[in-house]
Amino acid sequence: YGVKATFFVTAQNPDYYDYIREAYERGNTIGLHSYTHEYSQIYTSVDAFFADIDRISAVVEDQIGYVPCFLRFPGGGSNTVSRHYCDGIMSALSDEVQARGYQYWDWNAETGDGGSVTTAESISNALSCEAETIVMLCHDGEAKETTVEALPTIIEEYLARGYVFKPLDRQATVVHHEIFN
Repeated sequence: YGVKATFFVTAQNPDYYDYIREAYERGNTIGLHSYTHEYSQIYTSVDAFFADIDRISAVVEDQIGYVPCFLRFPGGGSNTVSRHYCDGIMSALSDEVQARGYQYWDWNAETGDGGSVTTAESISNALSCEAETIVMLCHDGEAKETTVEALPTIIEEYLARGYVFKPLDRQATVVHHEIFN
């Protein structure tokens, strides 16, 4: 299809680090997500979050030669799990990431593949968004076969609707969720 995307990466599986470089070399944008993706570690304090970000930054820099300025919070900016570890952490982090020069992204469409969904459900979920600019959340990994199966239909349908697939950049319309903490 020749479409491009943005991959917000973790370091959970070192065997996959080369995929970061490969995705980048194919014209996709790489963003930071989390080294551990462990809410109980990263959301205990601002310092804990940035210690984790520093670790994933080093992995990404090793693969593509620089540290990206794009970031997506595990669970998104609207996650409520984080407040179990530190009340108000998402408000503090949303301000601090921007103060440190990062741009964080949420999404306004998703396949629902963060949980257990069928291919048909993934397609239906993904195609329900009709915003002018769509930032779609999909996950990759070994347990995401339905996402791989759904993507051709999702891509074809959005192309037929006149959408263009592009990796995120500084000119893209930023999508943020309301913060609940």
